[in-house]
Amino acid sequence: MTDKTLVTIDNLDIDETIKRDIICDILIKYKLSDILDLLKDNSQLLFKYFDVFDITSKQNIFSSILHEMKFVENSVEHEIIKKLLNECDIKIVMGPYGSPLNQMLKHKSFVFDMFYEKYPNIFELKTKYNRGLYTEISTYVTNELLIHILNKVDTIDYNKLLSDTSMLRDKREIIVSFINNKSLSVIEKYNILIKEHEDLKEKYNILNKENNDLKESFDVLNKKVDNIKIIANN
Repeated sequence: MTDKTLVTIDNLDIDETIKRDIICDILIKYKLSDILDLLKDNSQLLFKYFDVFDITSKQNIFSSILHEMKFVENSVEHEIIKKLLNECDIKIVMGPYGSPLNQMLKHKSFVFDMFYEKYPNIFELKTKYNRGLYTEISTYVTNELLIHILNKVDTIDYNKLLSDTSMLRDKREIIVSFINNKSLSVIEKYNILIKEHEDLKEKYNILNKENNDLKESFDVLNKKVDNIKIIANN
């Protein structure tokens, strides 16, 4: 059964329930390679009937398309990844394709952001083979994505990240440079806070002096009023 046949059936002017049953019956028999071909050639059609696949099939599709394909942001393929992300376990390893957790590192920053939004603790997640982002970043990630991740996630254990002895020199240098800049940034923020504290302290001292001067003037005025009262009573 060709993709053109599916498109033809989808365009038939027949009862929608009957049409859906026919197409779903065809799709459920598709091999993974056929599904990938359909995704490349007619992703809109696949998305329309995507719910026909069971969770095991979706896990396979999830890992395989992250392994095989590149995605454009806000495309139909992007929407399919969102759907799979909500329904599948990103830690499960499927055949030769690996896990979505690690395969997504091969893609652009918007894909990582999708995963990170759903799993803020993503750096702590691991597959059954004890593989996670700390062990896989050096293998999959581009320098551009690495910089994005470092700026995006503030809970990374940098020592753990740098402990990967297989990490390439350029990636290691990016991480070390980021850590150094971050340390400088913290020092700069500390110095700014110190200066703000000193400025506030100075303003407080000025206000306190003005208050004391006003109190002193008020005391003098009270004494004058008391003297006038004494003279008036006499």
